[in-house]
Amino acid sequence: MNDLTNYWKIAPLMQPGDVIAFGGVAVISHLIDVFSGSTISHIAMVQQPRGAVKLIVPSIIPSDVVITESTIEEGVSGPQSRPLGQTLADYGDGARAWWLPLATAVRNAVDWPKFYAYIAQSEAGQIQYDTPGLFGFLGRNIPVIGSYICQSESAKRLFCSGDFIALFEAAGVLRGINWSKTTPQDVVEMKLYQPYIQLIGTPAAIARFNTI
Repeated sequence: MNDLTNYWKIAPLMQPGDVIAFGGVAVISHLIDVFSGSTISHIAMVQQPRGAVKLIVPSIIPSDVVITESTIEEGVSGPQSRPLGQTLADYGDGARAWWLPLATAVRNAVDWPKFYAYIAQSEAGQIQYDTPGLFGFLGRNIPVIGSYICQSESAKRLFCSGDFIALFEAAGVLRGINWSKTTPQDVVEMKLYQPYIQLIGTPAAIARFNTI
């Protein structure tokens, strides 16, 4: 179980739309690292801040932050709401995670009714985690062979970073981005954030953060 001391200090500052970047230690996380040239293997987004979740997600303790993420967890595939504290604690010994707060100008551009409408629609069970798309993304990074693996968008299957793009497109912040081509590293490189703070794991910098 990971140490959450720093997380509980930072949690009261988190706001909807903030991004949580993960550097996992599972085999699939290492594959993403190798093929993308990055230590960022997963992306989630803050849906509700601390103290605002009791009536929204009754199973989550009110003192925790709620994230929305596209993943496979406890038999559920696709976008889903999860407690950030529990997610961080159980992410794997040695994992890392960072809080990427939205820049003020970006936050002011978010259409919040559309933001929450998209989350409700995406978490209704009609969208699954894009496992085939994940392996397609990995395969496209193989020299020579990768150029023959097609890229496509699908609103019915979304990898974690694809879910982020679709959500921010629905909320009016981004437009015209290929969901299937966007990696977790691409998300942290987008110039959308204030300086990040690491939540768990040994200290490490995020490469090319906030540069595009």
